[in-house]
Amino acid sequence: MFLVYDYEEFCGVYSSLLLAKKAVGEHLGLVKKYALSQAEKLDFGDLECELRKEERERTWVYSFSVKAKSNGMDLHCRRPIIYECPVDEYDSVTRRLMEKRR
Repeated sequence: MFLVYDYEEFCGVYSSLLLAKKAVGEHLGLVKKYALSQAEKLDFGDLECELRKEERERTWVYSFSVKAKSNGMDLHCRRPIIYECPVDEYDSVTRRLMEKRR
């Protein structure tokens, strides 16, 4: 199982790394579209977007930022992370969460 989070926000569970990476790509596409439209409304001028990827053990980290070209000011940033979670660990974690809700 592959869990996707963007900061503390849970984005989903996927059965393969390929599907999780595709979901992160779609998520960042929406984030980029929103950030660019907001920057245009606020007249920030030309922008530059940067996407960095880092692979760790059982973890894939993406860093996406939007900056104003004129002064380098950070306008928006997101950091989705994919965590690999073995099925037996996933089952025990979800069971514990459900027990806490009762």
